[in-house]
Amino acid sequence: MSTPGWVTSKRKIRVVGRMTTVQLEHYAWESFDAICGAANLSIHALASRIDARRSRDVGLTSALRLFILAYWRMIEALPGAPPHTIIDAALDQVIPPPACASAAMLMRCKERIAQNFTVRRAETARALMAEHGGFQDLGSAAREAWGPRPPWPPSEDALAGQALRDLVQPFDQ
Repeated sequence: MSTPGWVTSKRKIRVVGRMTTVQLEHYAWESFDAICGAANLSIHALASRIDARRSRDVGLTSALRLFILAYWRMIEALPGAPPHTIIDAALDQVIPPPACASAAMLMRCKERIAQNFTVRRAETARALMAEHGGFQDLGSAAREAWGPRPPWPPSEDALAGQALRDLVQPFDQ
């Protein structure tokens, strides 16, 4: 017997280097799993991208539901587009990028980092924040500690330092 679509279930997911529990309807989980599968992303990576963009006055569960809705709307609006293009368009629909170019660059950098932010990397970022005051130094030290292929080039160390601070600090309070 299949689960009715309106029945909710909880899942533990890793979002921006921390574990959290999300409760969604069965249909919402099926949709989210399908979106992740189409884009070859883990649910943790996509949820982290959404979380990195959302305003702190919007809950993660609400942000996920809105994203799922926007994704299926973008499928209609962009027939034949690759899944990553549809994901980007859905994110822009739900949480529009800032008008300011530097703020938009920071948002994109946070998204790239959030997708690969493990608990260990979050702990490392916290420790490095205590040692390095400036964004440039923090970004450079974090890039060296990241391991193979950090999600930002050396030219974006200052931006990455600010993104790391923004991603880690809300959860330290």
